[in-house]
Amino acid sequence: MQSFKNKVKDLARLLSAAVLMSSLGTAHAVTNGATWSSGSAATLPLLGGGSSTITVTGATGNGNINLSNITDFGCALGASASILAYNVNSSWTANFTTGVPNLLLYIVGWRGNSSAASGGTTTFAFASSGNPITPTIVSGLTGTPNGSIAGGVLSIGTTGFYNGILRFPGTISNLMVMTNATGTSAQALTFGVSDDSSCAPAPAVSAPIDLNFNKKVETFATEVEVK
Repeated sequence: MQSFKNKVKDLARLLSAAVLMSSLGTAHAVTNGATWSSGSAATLPLLGGGSSTITVTGATGNGNINLSNITDFGCALGASASILAYNVNSSWTANFTTGVPNLLLYIVGWRGNSSAASGGTTTFAFASSGNPITPTIVSGLTGTPNGSIAGGVLSIGTTGFYNGILRFPGTISNLMVMTNATGTSAQALTFGVSDDSSCAPAPAVSAPIDLNFNKKVETFATEVEVK
Protein backbone atom coordinates (compact mmCIF):
# COMPACT_ATOMS: atom_id res chain seq x y z
CA MET A 1 0.00 0.00 0.00
CA GLN A 2 1.29 3.46 -0.86
CA SER A 3 2.73 5.20 2.19
CA PHE A 4 1.28 8.53 3.37
CA LYS A 5 4.63 10.12 2.60
CA ASN A 6 4.38 9.01 -1.03
CA LYS A 7 0.75 10.14 -1.24
CA VAL A 8 1.77 13.68 -0.25
CA LYS A 9 4.71 13.57 -2.67
CA ASP A 10 2.30 12.55 -5.43
CA LEU A 11 0.01 15.44 -4.51
CA ALA A 12 2.96 17.85 -4.56
CA ARG A 13 4.20 16.76 -7.99
CA LEU A 14 0.78 17.20 -9.56
CA LEU A 15 0.10 20.49 -7.80
CA SER A 16 3.45 21.92 -8.85
CA ALA A 17 2.37 22.01 -12.49
CA ALA A 18 -0.22 24.65 -11.51
CA VAL A 19 1.95 26.70 -9.16
CA LEU A 20 3.15 30.03 -10.61
CA MET A 21 5.20 32.79 -9.07
CA SER A 22 2.76 35.69 -8.86
CA SER A 23 2.61 39.33 -7.91
CA LEU A 24 0.95 39.73 -4.54
CA GLY A 25 -0.11 43.32 -5.20
CA THR A 26 -1.19 45.41 -2.25
CA ALA A 27 -0.65 43.64 1.06
CA HIS A 28 -3.70 42.74 3.11
CA ALA A 29 -3.69 44.56 6.43
CA VAL A 30 -4.15 41.51 8.66
CA THR A 31 -4.43 37.85 7.70
CA ASN A 32 -3.79 35.21 10.34
CA GLY A 33 -3.43 31.50 9.72
CA ALA A 34 -3.67 28.63 12.17
CA THR A 35 -0.46 27.09 13.51
CA TRP A 36 -0.72 23.30 13.77
CA SER A 37 1.23 21.72 16.62
CA SER A 38 0.11 18.22 15.62
CA GLY A 39 -2.28 16.42 13.30
CA SER A 40 -5.13 17.23 15.65
CA ALA A 41 -4.46 20.61 17.31
CA ALA A 42 -3.79 24.21 16.27
CA THR A 43 -3.93 27.78 17.53
CA LEU A 44 -5.59 30.52 15.46
CA PRO A 45 -4.83 34.15 16.38
CA LEU A 46 -8.02 36.22 16.21
CA LEU A 47 -8.30 39.66 14.65
CA GLY A 48 -9.44 41.40 17.82
CA GLY A 49 -6.75 39.83 19.98
CA GLY A 50 -6.59 36.52 21.75
CA SER A 51 -6.76 33.18 20.01
CA SER A 52 -8.89 30.11 19.48
CA THR A 53 -7.59 26.58 20.05
CA ILE A 54 -8.67 24.18 17.31
CA THR A 55 -9.01 20.43 17.77
CA VAL A 56 -9.66 18.21 14.77
CA THR A 57 -10.64 14.56 14.37
CA GLY A 58 -10.12 12.67 11.10
CA ALA A 59 -6.74 14.10 9.99
CA THR A 60 -3.40 12.34 9.48
CA GLY A 61 -0.57 14.83 10.01
CA ASN A 62 0.69 18.39 9.85
CA GLY A 63 3.55 20.35 8.35
CA ASN A 64 4.52 23.55 6.54
CA ILE A 65 4.31 24.44 2.85
CA ASN A 66 4.66 27.48 0.60
CA LEU A 67 1.21 28.88 -0.20
CA SER A 68 2.37 32.36 -1.20
CA ASN A 69 2.85 31.53 -4.89
CA ILE A 70 -0.39 29.68 -5.68
CA THR A 71 -2.53 32.09 -7.64
CA ASP A 72 -5.87 30.74 -6.36
CA PHE A 73 -5.23 32.09 -2.85
CA GLY A 74 -6.23 35.67 -2.11
CA CYS A 75 -5.44 36.22 1.58
CA ALA A 76 -2.13 34.43 1.22
CA LEU A 77 -0.52 32.81 4.27
CA GLY A 78 3.10 33.07 3.16
CA ALA A 79 6.02 30.86 2.25
CA SER A 80 5.83 28.58 5.29
CA ALA A 81 2.14 28.13 5.96
CA SER A 82 1.14 25.62 8.62
CA ILE A 83 -1.28 23.05 7.18
CA LEU A 84 -3.17 19.91 8.15
CA ALA A 85 -3.11 16.83 5.90
CA TYR A 86 -5.73 14.12 5.64
CA ASN A 87 -7.07 11.53 3.19
CA VAL A 88 -9.69 12.70 0.70
CA ASN A 89 -12.22 10.09 1.89
CA SER A 90 -12.02 11.23 5.52
CA SER A 91 -14.86 13.17 7.05
CA TRP A 92 -13.52 15.52 9.71
CA THR A 93 -14.72 17.69 12.56
CA ALA A 94 -13.09 20.86 13.90
CA ASN A 95 -13.95 22.42 17.26
CA PHE A 96 -12.92 25.94 18.29
CA THR A 97 -12.60 26.91 21.97
CA THR A 98 -13.47 30.50 21.04
CA GLY A 99 -15.98 31.08 18.26
CA VAL A 100 -14.40 32.51 15.12
CA PRO A 101 -16.30 35.17 13.13
CA ASN A 102 -16.03 34.92 9.34
CA LEU A 103 -13.86 31.83 9.48
CA LEU A 104 -11.74 31.13 6.39
CA LEU A 105 -11.13 27.56 5.25
CA TYR A 106 -8.07 27.24 3.01
CA ILE A 107 -8.52 24.38 0.55
CA VAL A 108 -5.13 22.98 -0.49
CA GLY A 109 -4.99 20.47 -3.32
CA TRP A 110 -8.48 19.05 -2.81
CA ARG A 111 -9.22 16.21 -5.22
CA GLY A 112 -10.72 15.94 -8.08
CA ASN A 113 -7.99 13.61 -9.09
CA SER A 114 -8.01 10.22 -7.27
CA SER A 115 -11.10 11.11 -5.22
CA ALA A 116 -12.84 8.00 -6.62
CA ALA A 117 -16.17 9.79 -6.20
CA SER A 118 -19.10 8.47 -8.20
CA GLY A 119 -21.23 10.38 -10.68
CA GLY A 120 -18.51 12.70 -12.00
CA THR A 121 -18.67 15.06 -9.00
CA THR A 122 -16.73 15.14 -5.74
CA THR A 123 -18.78 16.70 -2.93
CA PHE A 124 -18.00 18.08 0.52
CA ALA A 125 -21.01 18.82 2.75
CA PHE A 126 -20.56 21.35 5.58
CA ALA A 127 -22.40 21.52 8.87
CA SER A 128 -21.95 23.63 12.02
CA SER A 129 -23.29 22.42 15.37
CA GLY A 130 -25.37 19.82 13.52
CA ASN A 131 -26.94 22.23 11.01
CA PRO A 132 -26.02 22.62 7.33
CA ILE A 133 -24.03 25.77 6.66
CA THR A 134 -23.28 27.38 3.31
CA PRO A 135 -19.92 29.14 2.91
CA THR A 136 -18.99 31.58 0.16
CA ILE A 137 -16.20 30.98 -2.32
CA VAL A 138 -14.02 34.07 -1.95
CA SER A 139 -10.94 32.92 -3.84
CA GLY A 140 -9.96 30.25 -6.32
CA LEU A 141 -11.54 26.80 -6.71
CA THR A 142 -11.00 26.98 -10.44
CA GLY A 143 -10.97 23.74 -12.37
CA THR A 144 -12.94 21.60 -14.80
CA PRO A 145 -15.59 22.35 -13.79
CA ASN A 146 -15.07 25.26 -11.39
CA GLY A 147 -16.07 24.61 -7.81
CA SER A 148 -19.61 25.57 -6.83
CA ILE A 149 -21.65 25.66 -3.61
CA ALA A 150 -25.35 25.03 -3.08
CA GLY A 151 -27.23 24.00 0.03
CA GLY A 152 -24.10 23.71 2.16
CA VAL A 153 -22.37 21.38 -0.33
CA LEU A 154 -19.17 22.18 -2.24
CA SER A 155 -19.02 20.38 -5.59
CA ILE A 156 -15.86 19.96 -7.66
CA GLY A 157 -14.89 17.68 -10.53
CA THR A 158 -13.26 14.25 -10.42
CA THR A 159 -10.07 15.35 -12.20
CA GLY A 160 -7.40 17.87 -11.28
CA PHE A 161 -6.75 19.64 -8.00
CA TYR A 162 -8.58 22.56 -6.42
CA ASN A 163 -7.11 25.39 -4.33
CA GLY A 164 -9.03 28.27 -2.83
CA ILE A 165 -10.68 29.87 0.19
CA LEU A 166 -14.17 29.51 1.66
CA ARG A 167 -15.63 32.03 4.11
CA PHE A 168 -18.24 30.85 6.62
CA PRO A 169 -21.00 33.18 7.84
CA GLY A 170 -21.55 34.05 11.48
CA THR A 171 -19.35 32.78 14.30
CA ILE A 172 -18.05 29.22 14.03
CA SER A 173 -17.39 27.05 17.09
CA ASN A 174 -17.84 23.70 15.34
CA LEU A 175 -17.41 22.66 11.72
CA MET A 176 -17.98 19.22 10.19
CA VAL A 177 -17.27 18.04 6.66
CA MET A 178 -18.60 14.88 5.00
CA THR A 179 -17.60 13.70 1.52
CA ASN A 180 -18.64 11.21 -1.14
CA ALA A 181 -14.99 10.54 -2.01
CA THR A 182 -13.74 6.98 -1.52
CA GLY A 183 -10.08 7.44 -2.51
CA THR A 184 -7.31 7.48 0.08
CA SER A 185 -4.88 9.99 -1.45
CA ALA A 186 -3.76 13.03 0.52
CA GLN A 187 -5.06 16.59 0.49
CA ALA A 188 -4.70 19.46 2.95
CA LEU A 189 -6.36 22.42 4.65
CA THR A 190 -5.90 25.14 7.20
CA PHE A 191 -8.01 27.86 8.81
CA GLY A 192 -7.56 31.60 8.92
CA VAL A 193 -9.08 35.01 9.53
CA SER A 194 -8.60 38.26 7.62
CA ASP A 195 -9.84 41.83 7.70
CA ASP A 196 -9.88 41.79 3.89
CA SER A 197 -13.55 41.30 3.03
CA SER A 198 -12.84 40.03 -0.48
CA CYS A 199 -9.63 37.94 -0.23
CA ALA A 200 -9.54 38.14 -4.03
CA PRO A 201 -6.27 36.84 -5.47
CA ALA A 202 -3.87 39.21 -7.14
CA PRO A 203 -3.60 38.89 -10.95
CA ALA A 204 -1.10 36.25 -12.03
CA VAL A 205 1.98 37.37 -13.91
CA SER A 206 3.87 35.42 -16.52
CA ALA A 207 6.70 33.69 -14.68
CA PRO A 208 8.32 30.25 -14.52
CA ILE A 209 6.98 27.49 -12.30
CA ASP A 210 8.67 27.34 -8.91
CA LEU A 211 10.93 24.37 -9.53
CA ASN A 212 11.78 24.09 -5.83
CA PHE A 213 8.13 23.44 -4.91
CA ASN A 214 8.43 19.63 -5.22
CA LYS A 215 11.50 19.52 -3.01
CA LYS A 216 9.83 21.66 -0.36
CA VAL A 217 6.72 19.46 -0.28
CA GLU A 218 8.77 16.25 -0.18
CA THR A 219 10.44 17.67 2.92
CA PHE A 220 6.99 18.38 4.34
CA ALA A 221 5.91 14.81 3.53
CA THR A 222 8.90 13.40 5.40
CA GLU A 223 8.13 15.55 8.43
CA VAL A 224 4.48 14.44 8.41
CA GLU A 225 5.44 10.76 8.31
CA VAL A 226 7.65 10.98 11.39
CA LYS A 227 5.20 13.00 13.52
